Amino acid sequence: MLYDSATESLWEQLSATAIQGPRMGESLTLVPSLFTTLGEWRDAYPETRVLCPPPESGTVHGPVTFPYGLDRYGAYRASRGVAPAEAPPEDARLHPKTRVVGVVADGEVRAYPYPAVESAGFVEKRVGDRPVVVVVGPARSVSALSGSLFAYDRRIGGRTLLFAGTDERGVLRAGGSRWDVTTGRALDGYYRGQRLRQANAVPPLFWFAWVERHPDTSIYRMDDGR
Repeated sequence: MLYDSATESLWEQLSATAIQGPRMGESLTLVPSLFTTLGEWRDAYPETRVLCPPPESGTVHGPVTFPYGLDRYGAYRASRGVAPAEAPPEDARLHPKTRVVGVVADGEVRAYPYPAVESAGFVEKRVGDRPVVVVVGPARSVSALSGSLFAYDRRIGGRTLLFAGTDERGVLRAGGSRWDVTTGRALDGYYRGQRLRQANAVPPLFWFAWVERHPDTSIYRMDDGR
């Protein structure tokens, strides 16, 4: 839960909705975001400002007790439990910590797992009546979390695009343009400067978090075809 010190409301992270307190039932506006490496982010936004961990940033005063360079979640990602005292979720179609990006359209719900999308290179499918392309962004580090999942609506300017695969720089090709995977922006050609709309309403999640919200979700698998 997120604690709101201004109104003493409790906000659930996954739904961004207050479940207790004066703001109960209200929802926050989700700001588009992604989980990526600094290298990927800088390529997409070279003028970005970076908030460094203390003491480099100067934002924290006094002794610094948290080791920011230590990855505390390696064992957590590998385990099947959601929390130390909890059993694994009942839905065992995927490992609980598998990263998925979920798309909801026209009453249909589908999860795209990172391993399946990575193996396919990219995926073009329809979720309900929405044509989508799902792709893994370029991985430029040896981190276990390098590379991100992206899902875009393939419709732009009244046309449904058909995409070719990504290159080593994370660029898709369609409609006579090259498209940046991280931003959905056309880098050149006929659609230069235009952007694809995100097809997912929430950022990529662990499987256990997605299936808890969408128990009737289907799962994209490699044998479904591209």
